[in-house]
Amino acid sequence: MAGAPTNNWVRAMTAGLWSAQVATALTRPKIQLLNRAVLAACDSVDQIGALDDPRQCTYDPEGLRCPTNDDTDSCLTPPQVEAAKKLYAGPSDAQTGSPIYPGFERGSELGWPVDGPNGNWNTYFGLLVHEDATWDWHDFEVARDLVLADQKHHGVLDAIDPNLQPFASRGGKLILYQGWNDSSLPPRNIINYYDSVKKVLGADANRVVRLFMMPRVAHGLGRGPDQLNALAALERWVEDGDAPDRILAQHVTGTYVTMERPLCPYPQVTQWKGTGSLNDAANFECALR
Repeated sequence: MAGAPTNNWVRAMTAGLWSAQVATALTRPKIQLLNRAVLAACDSVDQIGALDDPRQCTYDPEGLRCPTNDDTDSCLTPPQVEAAKKLYAGPSDAQTGSPIYPGFERGSELGWPVDGPNGNWNTYFGLLVHEDATWDWHDFEVARDLVLADQKHHGVLDAIDPNLQPFASRGGKLILYQGWNDSSLPPRNIINYYDSVKKVLGADANRVVRLFMMPRVAHGLGRGPDQLNALAALERWVEDGDAPDRILAQHVTGTYVTMERPLCPYPQVTQWKGTGSLNDAANFECALR
């Protein structure tokens, strides 16, 4: 069982510091403005909409571009529009244009690193890559530092081998889950890994690994159903042969359950049946979009 796994460690750390540098163009009021615009375009009060799978949300930050060169909290300056676009796209190789790591999803804006990098990104490159406690993250360069990190740690820290056949042959079962709004580890990374496993295992993949994406959930918590018991689902799968076709998840406010919905095995998404309470999981089904 792996929740929001950092399996592609070197590139996750690289993308993290890169995003912190890009996000310096933005401020907290600006990402709050952008987040409100995304929710207005792609979500609803009852949390049913394109953010069930944010890849369906195509909101363009150009819509917030300031009409003049003024910089107010009601619009984005041209550099801020470009920064937002870059953060959605993720870092890429300057020479080939090939992606290095996925970008952030629409809906994740409130977690963007406008106040600087988190400790994992900074400490990894400072202490483990450069071996210098005084190293300054402002000096980070993707082209140089990714090569250094790969040379030192790709074979040690990266767990991206898609061939899970040895694991499967021992009867292994794997449940992966991650929030769609994760801004510490952009979620398309684990989708990419899951897809790579399916290519290797083919039809057997569904008997070995299942991925559950959590809409409106960040790195563990969020507006959506962020409480789940994946361990119980794994136990039933291993001990009883009951493969999880859905996992019940809830959102708790204070001491009250304020939302209850099923999480569906990717690529299925949760779909309201059209009747009944929107906070009762029984009124939802899993379906392909």
